[in-house]
Amino acid sequence: MKCANKFVALALCAALALSMAGCQAESVPAQGGGASFAAGTYEGEAQGMEGVIRVAVTLGEDKIEKVEVLESSETETIGEVALDSLPGAVVAAQSTQIDGVASATITSDAFFAAVNAALAAAGVDPASLAPQAAGPSEAGEAETLECDVVIVGAGGAGMTAALRADQAGLDVLVLEKQAFVGGATAMSGGNSIARGSKYQAEQGIEDTAEDFFLYLMQNGDYQNDGTPAWLLARYSGEAVDWLDDEMGVGFEDAISGTRVRFSDSRNGAGMVQNFYEVLQGRDIPVMLNTRAYELTSTDGTVDGVKARDVNTGKEYVVKTKAVLLATGGYCCDPDYIGEQNAGLVLSGSKANTGDGIDMALPYGAVLQNMDCVNVASSGIVKNGMGQHTKRANDIIFVKNGAVIVNQDGERFANENGPGADFVQAQLQQERAFVLMDAETFQVYADTCVSNKYFTQEQLDQWLEENGTGETVFAHGDTLAEAAEKAGVDAAGLQATVERYNGFVEAGEDADFGHAVSAAIGDGPYYLVERVVAYSTTLGGLTINDRLQLVDELNQPIPGLYAAGELVGGVDGAHFPGSCGVGWALTSGYLAGGEIAQALGK
Repeated sequence: MKCANKFVALALCAALALSMAGCQAESVPAQGGGASFAAGTYEGEAQGMEGVIRVAVTLGEDKIEKVEVLESSETETIGEVALDSLPGAVVAAQSTQIDGVASATITSDAFFAAVNAALAAAGVDPASLAPQAAGPSEAGEAETLECDVVIVGAGGAGMTAALRADQAGLDVLVLEKQAFVGGATAMSGGNSIARGSKYQAEQGIEDTAEDFFLYLMQNGDYQNDGTPAWLLARYSGEAVDWLDDEMGVGFEDAISGTRVRFSDSRNGAGMVQNFYEVLQGRDIPVMLNTRAYELTSTDGTVDGVKARDVNTGKEYVVKTKAVLLATGGYCCDPDYIGEQNAGLVLSGSKANTGDGIDMALPYGAVLQNMDCVNVASSGIVKNGMGQHTKRANDIIFVKNGAVIVNQDGERFANENGPGADFVQAQLQQERAFVLMDAETFQVYADTCVSNKYFTQEQLDQWLEENGTGETVFAHGDTLAEAAEKAGVDAAGLQATVERYNGFVEAGEDADFGHAVSAAIGDGPYYLVERVVAYSTTLGGLTINDRLQLVDELNQPIPGLYAAGELVGGVDGAHFPGSCGVGWALTSGYLAGGEIAQALGK
C-alpha cells in the first residue's frame, strides 16, 4: 500500500482536531476567571472579502461553547477554508484575539468582527477575553515520515509536480503551511501561457518555441535567465495538454490571442479547486497547516525537511529521496521585497514570505533579479488590497467606450499599450480613473461580478458611497457631476471626451495610438479609481535545465529542486501577461518528471 494513505489520514486528523476543538474543549473560566456569561446563542455579522459573514456564538455560563458560520460567500478554496478552521480556533482560545489564516486576512478579520459583534450583543467586551494558552503539543519528539519526494507548497507548481511524480509511481507528500491549497495561483485570473498546445493546433496557429523565447527576452529587457525562459517557451503547451488529457484537470477550450488561454471559468480559484479534486482522487496526501522551515542533509545531499503544524506545534521530520521547493515568491518579506515597492498597494499572496529562499540559501543556492517585481495598474483597491479586474479591462478598452484619465481629466497613455509602459505613465500621476459611459459600465460591472472580482453587494455599497470610500466608484448623470464626486477636473474631462470621440469618428487615436472602436456615449458616467499594485516577484533562486537548484559554480545541489515563482529570472525585468500560471504549470510538470527520472522511475 502506498504511504499516501497514511499521510491523508494524518492530514485529516489534524484538520478535524482543529475544527472539532469547540466540541472537546475543557471548561475555561471566562474573562480571566471571575466573570460569567449570559448563557445563550447570539448572532453577529461583518463584511468579508466577497460578502457578509454571519455567525452564531453559543455561550455557556463560563465559556464560549460553540461558534458557527451561518452565512458566507467567500472564495471556495481560500476564504471558506479559513472559515472552516477559525470557529474551532476561537473556542480553543476562548478569544478572538488570535492569529487569522495567512492569505485570508480579510476573511479572518471579518470573521473575528462578526464574532465580536455577537459577543457584544451578549453584553461581553471581546477585548476582555485574553487568549487561553494552547495545550501541550501532541509530541515530545518529532514524528518521522518517509516518502520518495516531498513537495513544499501546494500552489499550481506544487500540485502539478505532485501529479507528475505520482503518475510515475513515486510516493509523494505535499506540505502546505496555509489552511488551504492554491497559493498565488488561486488569486490569479486563471489565464495561462500555453505555446504549442493542442488548442493552437486545432486553430491552425503557428507558434515556435524560438519565437516565444524571443518574446520573453524582449519583454524582460533581456534580463531573463535563459534556462527557465527556454523551458517555458519549449514545454508550456505540453504541460497544459498533459494536465488536461492525462490528469483530467479541466480547461476551457477558449484562446485569447495566440498563446494565452483562459484555463478555468472560475478564474484561479476554480482552477485550483479542479487541481485539488484530482489530487484527492489520486490519494495524493496534502498536509495543510504544516510549515516546512528547514532542510536536512546527509553527506551534502538534501534528504528531507523539518516541518511544524502551525496550530498544534507538533514537529515532523520528513525523510525523502528528493525535495521540491514550490513555496512561491517573497512579496511579503520586507527583507527581500525592497523599499521601492513600499508605497504601492499589495495584491499578492500574504503567504509569499520567501520561505523557500530561507531554506535553500544555507545550502549554497544562488539568488538573481531580486529587485524585479511585477507591478500592474489593472485593478482597484478592495478591502485594503489590490484586486485586478483584468478580463473586464480586456473587454471595455477594445469593444466599448472607455478611457483612462488622471486627476486633471486628461488621458496620459495608450489604454491597451504595454503594461509596463502604462505603469510607468500612471506612476507619474497623482490619481487615475477609468471613465465609462452607462453601457460600458454595465459590461464592466457584469464582467467583474461574474468573474468574482467583487460581489454585487460590494458594488452596490461602492456606488452608494459615490467616491467617499476607500474604493472609488464615483458617478453622476453628467460628466461634470461624476468629475465632482471623484475629485477630477470637470473641464479637463469634458475636453478629453470630446477629443477622444473625435478620434473615434476619424478612426485613429492621434494622441496615443489606441485602437478606437466606440465613442464615449450617454450617461450616467462612472469614474472608477485605478491603482498601481505589486504582486508577483520575478527574482528568486537559480536552477539548471533539470529544475535542480545550483550553487555559485553552477553545480547542482544534490536532492534539491525548485519550481514556480520561487525560481528567478523567468521573466526578466517585466512580467508578461499570464506567465505566472504558465510557468507554475510548466515548471511543476517538468520538475515532477525530472525527479521521477532521477529516482529511476
